[in-house]
Amino acid sequence: MLRPRPGTPAACEPKTVGLAYYNTANSALYVCNGKKFQLFALAGGLGSATNPAVSCKAILDAGDAQGDGLYWLKSDAKNWQAYCDMTTEGGGWTRWLQLKNASTDKALQGVANSVEFVDNGNFQFSVQMLKASQREVLIKEVGGALRMHKYDFKQGSNCAGNDFVGALTGDVGCTVYAWNWTSKAWQSMGNGQCNNNNHSQWNCTPPSGIRFHYATRDWTGNGGGDQNDGWTWFTGYSDGYGNLAQLVKGWNGAGGPTPHDFFVR
Repeated sequence: MLRPRPGTPAACEPKTVGLAYYNTANSALYVCNGKKFQLFALAGGLGSATNPAVSCKAILDAGDAQGDGLYWLKSDAKNWQAYCDMTTEGGGWTRWLQLKNASTDKALQGVANSVEFVDNGNFQFSVQMLKASQREVLIKEVGGALRMHKYDFKQGSNCAGNDFVGALTGDVGCTVYAWNWTSKAWQSMGNGQCNNNNHSQWNCTPPSGIRFHYATRDWTGNGGGDQNDGWTWFTGYSDGYGNLAQLVKGWNGAGGPTPHDFFVR
C-alpha cells in the first residue's frame, strides 16, 4: 500500500527499485529506479522511450547514463534512438555519423568545401555553425584502440580562418590534440594551422610536423587525379605521404580508409 508523503521517503538505491510514494506536496506519484525517485511517468529515466533526452550529454548530466549504447533522443518533435558513448573523455557523446568503408566515404560528395564540414546524407554540418555552437567533435577509428581525434569548435580571440582550438582545456591558442596510443595520453600539436584546401579536406600542419587530414567529398575531376581522392582517413606524417605516422597508428601510404565513428557533444 502506498503511503502519502510531503517529500522523498527512504533513500533510492538498487535494493529499493520499485519503491513508490505519493507526494502530497505536488500531487504526483514517484517511483525508485535504482538511482533516484522519478515521476512515475518518467520512471525509465532520461533517455528512455517514455522520456527522450535532447542529447547524450543531457542523459549523462542527469545521472541516467547506463554505459555506452542506444538511448532515446528527441528533436524537432520526433523521437529516435541514438548511440551514446558514455565513457570516452568524460562521456556524453552523441554519434551522428558512421563511415564504414570506402564506398560510404565516396558518397560524401557535393559538399562545398568553403562552407561545410561534412555531409552525412541527411545533414550538412557548417564550419561556421560548428564554431558558433561551442560543440566538441570526437572521431574514433572503429575496431580497436587505434586512431582518435578530438576537436573543440570554441573560437578563440587569437584564432583566424578555420583553425581548431582548445581540444582539451578550452581556448588555448588554436591547439589541436591527438591521442597518442604509445603514451596513452592526448598530445598537443601546437597551433592548428588548419585550412579547408582545394582537396575539400581539413589539413592541419602544426609545428610538430604531424599532419592530419580527412576528405569531405570526392574531388576527382575537380583538381584531383589520385585514385584515393575523396577517401576519408586519418594519418600523420612528417614530410610526405610515404612516411609513417609519428603519433597516430602507422600508415603505409596506401590511403586505405578504415571505419570511423563521429560524435558530438
